Amino acid sequence: MTPDSFASDGFLTKDIQPSNEVYVKFKIKFQKGFTEGYGGKTGIIKLFRILSYDGVGERSKFFKEGNSAPIYLYEWGNNTYGVRHFHAFRCDPQEVSYFCTAPVVGSSPRKIFRGDMSANYTSDLKWLDVHPSIPDLLNGGYLPKEGTVWHEQVFSDKWHELAFYVKLNSAPGVQDGILRHWFDGKLIISMPKVPWIGTGGNMNAKWNSISFGGNDFYRFNLDKNAPLSERERWYAIDDVVISSKLPKTQ
Repeated sequence: MTPDSFASDGFLTKDIQPSNEVYVKFKIKFQKGFTEGYGGKTGIIKLFRILSYDGVGERSKFFKEGNSAPIYLYEWGNNTYGVRHFHAFRCDPQEVSYFCTAPVVGSSPRKIFRGDMSANYTSDLKWLDVHPSIPDLLNGGYLPKEGTVWHEQVFSDKWHELAFYVKLNSAPGVQDGILRHWFDGKLIISMPKVPWIGTGGNMNAKWNSISFGGNDFYRFNLDKNAPLSERERWYAIDDVVISSKLPKTQ
């Protein structure tokens, strides 16, 4: 893995039948000691994405001249603010609303900057109807409702189930698209005002592709003389389920 840049990690893509809505769940496990090195506070992975690929250009080309929009992107992070779940919104038409500015995303628990929202597992859950109880895997009991928590408290080296649901808005520029995210069966993100197709956008840009990995930004042990076990990191994905509608159990 290349340090200090989004330039490494494997990339696994699955094309699906075009759909207005997509539900995906999978299990994930990080190696023991995943955040060790550099104080265990800095690292980020663009771990998962759902997007609409137009099929005529380069699949991984984005921004104004890109060939994929809208895009939902989930990122894992662990920095000086603790472990984070990042949610990135990239809208169509990408030439003028790539960062979802025409119109903007509504009903967000945190401020969105250039289409990106960084959230924690404590105070950012307060706006939900029911504050979910997430086990503290390091200290026992449950995570506090305020303050900073770390990767070993939330993920440790155990298997966890992540689930996502996205639905396109009803018409270009209408703020009624949906994003929901569950952690181990508990709803921790619910945003019902996402304009995935912005003003002047193409409602035929259906969700049609899902990817894992693709980018990471590590600042772990960079000492070339350190053991390889301290300089490489892995995470595992298993039990992937993809559906064109939201399960009744969610």
